[in-house]
Amino acid sequence: MTHFPEPDQSYDTAEQAAASLRTAWGVVPGPVDSISELIECAGGVVVRVDLGTDQAVAAYLHPLGDPVRWFFINSRVRSGDRARFSLAHELGHAVLHESALVPDTRDAEQHANDFAGAFMLPKADLLAELPRRRLNLDDLLVLKQRFGVSMQAAAMTIHRAGAISRDELTRLYRELSYRGWRTAEPGHVAIEESTVIRDVLVSRRISCVAV
Repeated sequence: MTHFPEPDQSYDTAEQAAASLRTAWGVVPGPVDSISELIECAGGVVVRVDLGTDQAVAAYLHPLGDPVRWFFINSRVRSGDRARFSLAHELGHAVLHESALVPDTRDAEQHANDFAGAFMLPKADLLAELPRRRLNLDDLLVLKQRFGVSMQAAAMTIHRAGAISRDELTRLYRELSYRGWRTAEPGHVAIEESTVIRDVLVSRRISCVAV
């Protein structure tokens, strides 16, 4: 069984933290099959609940003294790519911001986003997938289907990796907006299912039947 990093562990960058965790958790190069399963194998619990709003996709909670790290996915979200990246974002908070009370600042959110991008789309794997020509929306759709993250998240991660300029990123976002894909992207990515909660419920049901 894997485990979460110690709270006092420090990293130079969010990208370094993501690479370190992938190594520690034995994640093979390439796409992450199920980030929910990785979190649960490390002792966390992923739960789908109604967060009471359409604005929030995921949340992280680790109450003082509770050995369990709780990751919540909004049951209102139907987009698996959004759920996966948001779960990786919350994992970033768990790894980068566990040792102190970090306010909900722009920097903290950016660091968690950088972590999520690097964890779901490692730079070396990503660069190996890019075409040797100008990047287009079809390329982003292929990356979405392969890595299970949105086209927009893929574009931003590619930019963060230094493979495209800010102007190129803006061009891609403008084309996404023109096609109406900023709010409704093509390409279906399935919602991940929590195994821990399901297994607990099944075990409880079996116990009740046995009684």
